[in-house]
Amino acid sequence: MRPVLRPSRRPFAALALPSKGRTPQSRRHVTYGIAILFGAALLLLTGGGDGSRARSRSLSEGQGGLSSARDLFATIPVTETDFKLRNRALWGPRKLDEAQLAEAQACNPRPYRGVLGASMGNQPTWAPAYPASSHPDLWNLVSALTGLPTTDDRNSNGVEFNNAATVRTHYPHSVSGPRPDSLREDFRRALVILRHPMDAIPAFYLASSPQDVDWETWRDANFSRELADWGRLLEYWLDSYSVSLPAGDRYTVAYEDFASSETGHEEALKLAKFLELNDGVEAEMSEDNVTCLWNAIVGGDEEGAASHYLPLKEKQFDLMIYEIERLYSKYHGKDGDIMPILVRYLEMAKTKRNEEIASWSLFSS
Repeated sequence: MRPVLRPSRRPFAALALPSKGRTPQSRRHVTYGIAILFGAALLLLTGGGDGSRARSRSLSEGQGGLSSARDLFATIPVTETDFKLRNRALWGPRKLDEAQLAEAQACNPRPYRGVLGASMGNQPTWAPAYPASSHPDLWNLVSALTGLPTTDDRNSNGVEFNNAATVRTHYPHSVSGPRPDSLREDFRRALVILRHPMDAIPAFYLASSPQDVDWETWRDANFSRELADWGRLLEYWLDSYSVSLPAGDRYTVAYEDFASSETGHEEALKLAKFLELNDGVEAEMSEDNVTCLWNAIVGGDEEGAASHYLPLKEKQFDLMIYEIERLYSKYHGKDGDIMPILVRYLEMAKTKRNEEIASWSLFSS
């Protein structure tokens, strides 16, 4: 089993009582009470009686004994009826509504294996993206495909790295967590997520800026730096994980492709195959089930892919076009999966620039 990559949190700390003024006898009572509660829970979950004793023996023989409450919870299977609870507690940052949950349940998601505090020792995948560039339901889909939770580089939800299918990061952007270089051996693959900068940068502004700072003021003060950060993040991860699918250590996906009803199913299947490459990760590989899960959790969102665009100046369009062309020149002939995305992004930027210039001319005439 792989070592835990983050200091373990105490999922049962809420059960402890303050020590001040507590006598040894009251501490024993608390200990006995907790033990009784856990014992009753185990009996209920395993059916009690002889079946319960047989279950306990098999767990003890197969896993070296139940040495702690964490070991106990690591062995309890999670049933289909817990799907909603899992979603509320451990899935991605955007919670599915009741209709999505019901529809996803019918798509045979992978049995959930993630329990807070349990150590499963699987090999996680980095999921780098410029801030506000990943689809909000991507992480729900990852959990449905793998049966594992996701987390971020700050361990915000308490899920340790080697219990997660993916670990989100914005490195080397200033809002990221720790530098990932030291964990290269534990993270052998990266899911690189792109979003066109003319949508990604406004989305980051909307997500991070005070409401009293208008877009034009923020844009003129920050656009050049954020565009450079967008490009630097892409370069860092393309250079760190340099071999693309099908047999490589990197899968690059564009937000626009993942969200589209025309290409989303295909990207979801590629994602499942990529995650399956990691040790300890078993992803859903049925094309029908993957398509069903994408439909239930993500659905077509062509409009949403561009919904964060805010007006840019001509010189800012020119800077964006130059940055995309620079990246295209650097990786041309060296990389497979990034080139079609950059070509499309370049055309999108030029088209939008011409549309904006035409509208300026129309209003000024």
